[in-house]
Amino acid sequence: AKLDFYVLPSSANFLFVRHSSVEAEKIVKKLRQQNILVRHFPNPDRIRGFLRISIGTEDDMKILVDQMRTILAE
Repeated sequence: AKLDFYVLPSSANFLFVRHSSVEAEKIVKKLRQQNILVRHFPNPDRIRGFLRISIGTEDDMKILVDQMRTILAE
Protein backbone atom coordinates (compact mmCIF):
# COMPACT_ATOMS: atom_id res chain seq x y z
CA ALA A 1 0.00 0.00 0.00
CA LYS A 2 2.93 2.36 0.69
CA LEU A 3 3.84 2.11 -3.01
CA ASP A 4 0.33 3.27 -4.01
CA PHE A 5 -1.08 -0.19 -4.70
CA TYR A 6 -4.67 -1.12 -3.94
CA VAL A 7 -4.32 -4.42 -2.06
CA LEU A 8 -7.31 -6.68 -1.58
CA PRO A 9 -7.59 -8.31 1.86
CA SER A 10 -6.04 -11.78 1.85
CA SER A 11 -5.69 -14.74 4.17
CA ALA A 12 -3.91 -16.79 1.51
CA ASN A 13 -0.26 -17.04 0.47
CA PHE A 14 -0.67 -14.38 -2.20
CA LEU A 15 -1.64 -10.75 -2.63
CA PHE A 16 -4.01 -9.40 -5.26
CA VAL A 17 -2.95 -5.85 -6.14
CA ARG A 18 -3.52 -3.04 -8.64
CA HIS A 19 -1.45 0.13 -8.90
CA SER A 20 -3.25 3.45 -8.93
CA SER A 21 -1.45 4.86 -11.99
CA VAL A 22 0.98 2.34 -13.53
CA GLU A 23 -0.52 -0.24 -15.88
CA ALA A 24 -0.20 -3.87 -14.84
CA GLU A 25 1.21 -4.76 -18.27
CA LYS A 26 4.19 -2.46 -17.72
CA ILE A 27 4.85 -3.86 -14.26
CA VAL A 28 4.68 -7.48 -15.48
CA LYS A 29 7.01 -6.77 -18.41
CA LYS A 30 9.60 -5.05 -16.24
CA LEU A 31 9.46 -7.73 -13.55
CA ARG A 32 9.89 -10.49 -16.14
CA GLN A 33 13.04 -8.77 -17.36
CA GLN A 34 14.36 -9.34 -13.82
CA ASN A 35 13.15 -12.98 -13.77
CA ILE A 36 10.36 -12.15 -11.34
CA LEU A 37 7.08 -13.77 -12.31
CA VAL A 38 3.70 -12.51 -11.20
CA ARG A 39 0.33 -13.37 -12.66
CA HIS A 40 -1.52 -10.72 -14.64
CA PHE A 41 -5.24 -10.69 -15.38
CA PRO A 42 -5.79 -8.77 -18.67
CA ASN A 43 -9.39 -9.88 -19.30
CA PRO A 44 -12.03 -7.14 -19.18
CA ASP A 45 -13.80 -8.13 -16.01
CA ARG A 46 -13.68 -7.21 -12.35
CA ILE A 47 -10.04 -8.24 -11.94
CA ARG A 48 -8.67 -6.43 -15.01
CA GLY A 49 -5.36 -4.81 -14.21
CA PHE A 50 -4.73 -6.83 -11.08
CA LEU A 51 -1.58 -8.76 -10.32
CA ARG A 52 -1.43 -11.91 -8.23
CA ILE A 53 1.79 -11.95 -6.23
CA SER A 54 2.65 -15.16 -4.43
CA ILE A 55 4.43 -14.74 -1.14
CA GLY A 56 7.96 -16.13 -1.12
CA THR A 57 10.81 -15.87 1.31
CA GLU A 58 11.64 -12.62 3.05
CA ASP A 59 14.58 -12.17 0.65
CA ASP A 60 12.26 -12.80 -2.34
CA MET A 61 9.87 -10.15 -1.10
CA LYS A 62 12.66 -7.63 -0.55
CA ILE A 63 13.84 -8.14 -4.13
CA LEU A 64 10.27 -7.71 -5.40
CA VAL A 65 9.71 -4.49 -3.45
CA ASP A 66 13.06 -3.08 -4.57
CA GLN A 67 12.20 -3.84 -8.21
CA MET A 68 8.72 -2.34 -7.79
CA ARG A 69 10.26 0.87 -6.45
CA THR A 70 12.54 1.03 -9.49
CA ILE A 71 9.69 0.40 -11.93
CA LEU A 72 7.41 2.97 -10.30
CA ALA A 73 10.16 5.61 -10.34
CA GLU A 74 10.56 5.37 -14.14
